[in-house]
Amino acid sequence: MEIIEDSGTKNDFLHLAIDQVLSEVPSNDRVKIVENIFLAAANTSDEIALKWLEIYKDVSLRVNLTQDNFMVDVFPHWIKCLYLQTPNLKHTVMGLIPILKKTRTWMIEKIIIGWRPEPSPLGYELFSFILKEHRWVLEVFGSSVDFHKEERDRIPKLVKEHTGSEFTPEHLEKWMKYYPIPDDIMQVLAKAWVRNGGWKQLPRYFAGKLILDALEPEKRSADIINAMMHRASLIKNNSILLTVP
Repeated sequence: MEIIEDSGTKNDFLHLAIDQVLSEVPSNDRVKIVENIFLAAANTSDEIALKWLEIYKDVSLRVNLTQDNFMVDVFPHWIKCLYLQTPNLKHTVMGLIPILKKTRTWMIEKIIIGWRPEPSPLGYELFSFILKEHRWVLEVFGSSVDFHKEERDRIPKLVKEHTGSEFTPEHLEKWMKYYPIPDDIMQVLAKAWVRNGGWKQLPRYFAGKLILDALEPEKRSADIINAMMHRASLIKNNSILLTVP
């Protein structure tokens, strides 16, 4: 194996030592060895665990250099599986407290990378995991006003950072149909929808709402239905914006 380039004398020495040890190990076993070391490090400190995660990423990437888009199409799933084995709470005299905050944030960042705009089996797997993890956080820390705000805000913040312009309104609409989505995540997705161009579609959405309102039982009549159907066809062809008849 080549020496992993890194800045800092201590980091260079650490990576050199790891390279020397792993150079005698078959490629298929290297990732598993570092994975086991990380899980052991997760019981020591956040900083040590995070360092071993970075080494895990380097070794994983190097073992899979020939695989296209490994960091997007494969690594997020690996990290998700590793996350499920990583401790996240500690019992203290004050009750449960979150641990490995930097480590878990790093892992969720890498998991979210695999959630692409166009729906796919991997995308649904990772999006579902992100939502499930956030619901768990809300369940455990939702009653705390400020003490665990960082925990509650972590995933919404990362989702906001991830849903850039490549997530078109059409993409976001598909994801917002996923059920159930926690309210704060839905707000992030809705704001991204508006920010990424969805605001241009608002007149058509309001027009559609007028049609639905007019079809409520107490407002329904044959004349109203016929008029609305005609106007709906015009809206579909972008001929007019609907106004109340």
